[in-house]
Amino acid sequence: MNTIDVALQYHLQGDIDRAKALYHEMLLKSPHDFNALHLLGVLLWNEGLLDEADKLVRDALKVSPAEPAAWSNLGAIQTARGHAVLALDSLDRAISLQPDSVEALNNRTVALLALRRFSDALLTIDRALELKPDNAEALNNRGAALRGLKRLDEAADAFSRTLSLRPANVEAETNLGQVLQETGRYEEALACFDRALALAPEKAVLHVGRANALRALRCLDDALESCDLAIALGERSDDAHFVRGVTLRDLGRSEDALRSFDLALAALSTRPAQDDSALTRLNSDLARVHDSRGVVLSEMGRLAEAETAFLDAINAAPQAARSFYGLSLIRRFAPADPQMRAMSELLNPPEKLSIEDQVFLHFAAAKAFADTGDFEASFNCLSAGSALNRTRQPYDEAAERAAFSGAKRIDRDVFARNAGLGDPTTVPVFVLGMPRSGTTLIEQILSSHPDVFGAGETEAFPEAVTAAGETLEDPGSLDFGHGLASLGRSYLLQLEKIAPSAARIVDKLPGNFLHVGLIRLALPNARIIHVRRDPFETCMSCYFNLFSGGLRFSYDLRDLGRYYRAYDELMAHWRHSLPEAGWLEVRYEDVVTDLENQTRRMLAYCGLEWDPRCLDFHKSTRDVRTASVAQVRRPVYTSSVSRWAGFLPYVRPLIDELELLFS
Repeated sequence: MNTIDVALQYHLQGDIDRAKALYHEMLLKSPHDFNALHLLGVLLWNEGLLDEADKLVRDALKVSPAEPAAWSNLGAIQTARGHAVLALDSLDRAISLQPDSVEALNNRTVALLALRRFSDALLTIDRALELKPDNAEALNNRGAALRGLKRLDEAADAFSRTLSLRPANVEAETNLGQVLQETGRYEEALACFDRALALAPEKAVLHVGRANALRALRCLDDALESCDLAIALGERSDDAHFVRGVTLRDLGRSEDALRSFDLALAALSTRPAQDDSALTRLNSDLARVHDSRGVVLSEMGRLAEAETAFLDAINAAPQAARSFYGLSLIRRFAPADPQMRAMSELLNPPEKLSIEDQVFLHFAAAKAFADTGDFEASFNCLSAGSALNRTRQPYDEAAERAAFSGAKRIDRDVFARNAGLGDPTTVPVFVLGMPRSGTTLIEQILSSHPDVFGAGETEAFPEAVTAAGETLEDPGSLDFGHGLASLGRSYLLQLEKIAPSAARIVDKLPGNFLHVGLIRLALPNARIIHVRRDPFETCMSCYFNLFSGGLRFSYDLRDLGRYYRAYDELMAHWRHSLPEAGWLEVRYEDVVTDLENQTRRMLAYCGLEWDPRCLDFHKSTRDVRTASVAQVRRPVYTSSVSRWAGFLPYVRPLIDELELLFS
């Protein structure tokens, strides 16, 4: 057996030191030995020594320029070095020399993926799979191309097929986990990351993926632990610091979140960007961190800093649609604002953007046009953005109607049969009503009292109801029994985790109006404040906002009007059915015109002493996480009342539905 064969055998067996020694020995004797140059280059590539590997393979090709395998390996090395455009030239050369090279087609696909040319990548890898249908690497690359094209179910199938061929493939497990996470299958995603970590615990990307899945599952402390493990490994720490920041935000630790975002930006500042594609990815990552900083700063009331952060995001990635929307929530636009021109240019033509980005930009532009008094342009943007959002979030009106009907089954008789069975706590204060009815303002006023903690829009009560499930009620008689006390305690346990020592905790999820009956039964001493606002004002404010939680009824004027009427009917039902003094109703318009008397009324209802700090609610430093993020940082203002007159010519379908309230 000659020397090159022995060296290659060592190489394939993983005896790298012996293989490397023999390659060097051959090159000392014959500096232009193609095989030694090429194979040593491949060995160094596998060791991560990309610059040395690149030079050796190039030297090999100078000796023998018609070797397709060497051109293919050079292309793969160039992609790894961040030179994907150059890699395509090398890989096209390899394929021209050997059109049936599955390896070269695979490597070309990887280069195209790096350039985000997903359609071209899919065409290339499908050629490879025609040649070798069960090639695991090709199937994995096909999944990556499909993921880039947002064909997520097909991508998941490709990654699953890869794993059926190679069950212990860390890359395929990682990719499958990421796709499952993107489709909301978080528990399955977590299982993928756990399997991959069992094989490669040193890979930081797996800990970050696991953290993302845990965050989605609301296991926030565990998510932080995974982030810390990723950071300790040092690989791509910008990702880990970013996910740590958004997790800390979820935990309400805003200052800590900002520190994590700053560490992410510091890590990104050291990331090299050898070509345009790498620079684009770097700028995109910079934009997402700046945008998240802007969101947190907005919630903290640091609006000037938030504006700077959103502008930093836009400067890093001018197509940062989400940041234009974040900016629109906290500032008033003027006709000459460069951001208005930038949004118009991005939307011309809109098809070059993803649907999600189009939605963000349409809503941001709608706010900007409204600020400048161009109501027709504003409404056109709203209509376009709402229609696009409906394609992502279809509305099931029948299911919504069923929920309203189910709630109405709790009536006076049910209250009488189940009186006194709930938990006696006096801690919760529910502020509820239609979205955009003024619930955030009321919470801000109440939480300015020293004995009150504002928990924001917590899902704690709906989650407690879901967890109680069929054990909560007998569908025939609605005799709840001891399930009511259990429901109340379960909810209270979640609430007290947020503020264990507060005398009163405000839960201001507007949609809890559906659960008024269960709230009164499970928590008979809880306070319920129902906030009402002019129907047209409420609905227009809903239509004008892009809600992170969905509220799918709000993206069509007729659906919105019908939903409001269903809400109004349910409130009339509660008004008729609740025990005496079952809630306090507050009109938003009364609050903005008579702040002190309405505040005294609400504090008395909550069993709280008068405190003048409630009148200075706009000075509060607590975080606010709703579309009212800017408004509640200002004193009470009446400009929000009747602000929609300019839109009247365009919203006839909504008016027609609301007029039925008075027929």
